[in-house]
Amino acid sequence: MRGLATVVVVVVLHGLGSPLARADSNQEQADKLFVEGRDLLKQGNAKAACEKFEAAHKLDAAAPGLMLNLGICYEKQGKVATSLRWLRQAVQASLAAKLPDYAKDANDRITELEKKVARITFDVSAAPADTQVTIDSNRIENLSQPVEVDGGSHTIEAAAASQPPFTQTVDVANGSTKTVVINFAPDKPPVVTTPAGKSPWPRRLLGIGVGVAGAGVAVFSTVTAKNTQDDYNAKGGSKPTGKMTLLGVTTVTGILAVGAGAYLIITAPKAEKRETAVAPVVTHDQVGIAVSGWF
Repeated sequence: MRGLATVVVVVVLHGLGSPLARADSNQEQADKLFVEGRDLLKQGNAKAACEKFEAAHKLDAAAPGLMLNLGICYEKQGKVATSLRWLRQAVQASLAAKLPDYAKDANDRITELEKKVARITFDVSAAPADTQVTIDSNRIENLSQPVEVDGGSHTIEAAAASQPPFTQTVDVANGSTKTVVINFAPDKPPVVTTPAGKSPWPRRLLGIGVGVAGAGVAVFSTVTAKNTQDDYNAKGGSKPTGKMTLLGVTTVTGILAVGAGAYLIITAPKAEKRETAVAPVVTHDQVGIAVSGWF
């Protein structure tokens, strides 16, 4: 009967899910994962080792050795800030478990890694008092202190009442510090100003000069061509084809010069709208140009 009673008790406990049995099972699985992680770490596969240690830590959250090895494997991946977080937890857990050697090892590593960790600081002097800031969606509680981060790219977001969203991506290398200025003011378009003392008159005068010269050439060529044609008609000599062609070219050149001059005048910087016109004047008894408008 005694033996039977023992069997019955064991079966009942197992059927109810014995806490002791579950604890033993979890510990065995945690130990197995820890050994696998150590083997991977020795093989140089720090990433896979960290995954094993993380899984083991979920089953045995108070084990200082797991925390210490998590700090080591993250350090080997260059994730210095993450390594420091695990090592600091290892110190506390080692002291609580009265394992001074573990605590010393973790502290020695912390001293070295604090010289290599990347940091981000914040300038919130222009931000409202209720500003909240996150790094990679993790809220920063104390904006007056540098924040340790793993080297690489990080997304900074800030929010405050009645302010537009603030987002900035920051790249920071291990061993360096970057400052992020939190400023909710929207970007203002650049203001283009005319340098002090710059006058539109040089360009206008150039335009007037070019226009007048062009008009003079055009008028002269037109009148000369007309007189040449009249002489040909009156005297009946040979038609001056070469001369007429030359006069035609100079006339066109003069007209183009008038256009260029008008363009220079119109596009000159000005404080108010001003219109200027330059045109040749040819009558039966006079030749010249007319300039009208504001100057």
